[in-house]
Amino acid sequence: PSGRTTIRAGGGVYYDWFDAESYEQAIQLDGTHQSIATIVDPGFPDPSSGSALVLPAGRVQIAPDLGQPTIREALVGVEQQLPAGIRLNTMYIHRRGSDLLRGVNVNAPVDGVVPDPRAGAITEVESIAGSWYDALAVNVNYARPDKRIFVGANYMLSRSLNEADSPFSLPADSLDLA
Repeated sequence: PSGRTTIRAGGGVYYDWFDAESYEQAIQLDGTHQSIATIVDPGFPDPSSGSALVLPAGRVQIAPDLGQPTIREALVGVEQQLPAGIRLNTMYIHRRGSDLLRGVNVNAPVDGVVPDPRAGAITEVESIAGSWYDALAVNVNYARPDKRIFVGANYMLSRSLNEADSPFSLPADSLDLA
């Protein structure tokens, strides 16, 4: 009733896509148009000279059942006008991502045996990753427009986990994505 308290809330579901640049890169590195060469301990000036070891060529492929990445977000905030020109604002943000794109080496050794010994790393773009983000933000403002004074202080406590750096990033262990 005093008009000194404001409560805000919102939420949404947002969809992402496999962008054109990433799709182009996947088609370009499919092993037919171009392949990925890995040289261990390259020589100079000729990378393949000396003790260089050239690994089998790698490639990129897109999973046939690629899903659409989705992000769900909800937030709630309370703003309170206190005496003497002070405003206190708090906000909580909750965000979850699912079916996010990440690369998986489907040619990683299983029990020391590589499924396709003629190929190097086969990065398959899959929609299997997730992300988690929670944050609490606190903001305090003091304003005296008549004296041209404005002071603000902000604090945010947050936690973020993300399993999907990019569609082509590989985990350290392709058999244990966590």
